[in-house]
Amino acid sequence: LLFFTLRITSHYIMSFSLFSKKFGAFLSKQTVAPRPVVPFRRSMSVTKNTLNRRDLAAIVAEEHELTIAQSERILKTVFDTIVDKVSEKGMVRISDFGCFDSMTAKARSYKPPSGGVVEKPATDRPRFKAYDSFKKSVSKE
Repeated sequence: LLFFTLRITSHYIMSFSLFSKKFGAFLSKQTVAPRPVVPFRRSMSVTKNTLNRRDLAAIVAEEHELTIAQSERILKTVFDTIVDKVSEKGMVRISDFGCFDSMTAKARSYKPPSGGVVEKPATDRPRFKAYDSFKKSVSKE
């Protein structure tokens, strides 16, 4: 009985050693391979058709040989300037792109199903109007 147990055990040990010789190198190749380092990741963030501020900064940095941090500061300055001007009821016009301004939505009242009257005050809302050159480039005419 002891001899039989040793023989079965040695058979399993031999089969395991053969398995590790055959597939051990394959498994180690899979785990050792380093991931390539990409300095500027131009991958889209959410979907393939979406760009966020970080993606825009990476594109600007790559095109103008800047760091991503420098291009992010430039974009933040541009966006903050647009927001500040529009919030002061001003207008920002960017040639061949469009116009940012604000509009005042009038006050209104409505009756919800729960009863009573709810008054909604007038609010200022941002608005963007695309210029014809931008519309044409999107529609690919």
